[in-house]
Amino acid sequence: MYLNRIQIHHYGPIEKLDISLPISGGVPQPVLLVGQNGAGKTILLSHIVNALLSAKAIAYPNTPEVEEDKVYKVRSSLYITLGSQYYFSRVDFENGHSVSELHLKSRRDNYEDMPTGINESSAKELWEKIKSHENDVQGISFYLSEEQQENVKDSIKRQCVLYFPSDRFEEPAWLNKKHLLDPPSRINVPYTRDTPRDRS
Repeated sequence: MYLNRIQIHHYGPIEKLDISLPISGGVPQPVLLVGQNGAGKTILLSHIVNALLSAKAIAYPNTPEVEEDKVYKVRSSLYITLGSQYYFSRVDFENGHSVSELHLKSRRDNYEDMPTGINESSAKELWEKIKSHENDVQGISFYLSEEQQENVKDSIKRQCVLYFPSDRFEEPAWLNKKHLLDPPSRINVPYTRDTPRDRS
């Protein structure tokens, strides 16, 4: 499943990112992410992984990463960029499918007007779907007809996806229920002069 476009607004250090990924002759072209530590490279990758897991959950409902068709992705107001009222992300695939999410700093019924910026993006359609007493919503456009499910499965089987997460002494934000209930697999070790740092 080739990626077409990635949008992330007001998420941590990322104020606004909108990347259209190049595909030439039906083949995706290499994309190099460069930035200082803390610039948001791993955040970008985590949104891609979340979208791919959503696709895999449709194609393979009993996959180990997804328990009973559910992915537990941590969504929190703590991820919202300082001074902003929301974060929004959307990952588009070349077959027209997408995975998106909108998280507000407060419940929707606490807003008299739509926060500035939502109206100018595809986050507006998610804003319309948030219930008044809630503050976030996810949109997944993978349909469940047999033909479309087979198309997603075929895309995953034909293309290999490999992801090496950055080890920053933290658990990933996409977890199944078993992982959430398991004890931590590593200890949060404070950095010292002799602690190797991430050079990516």
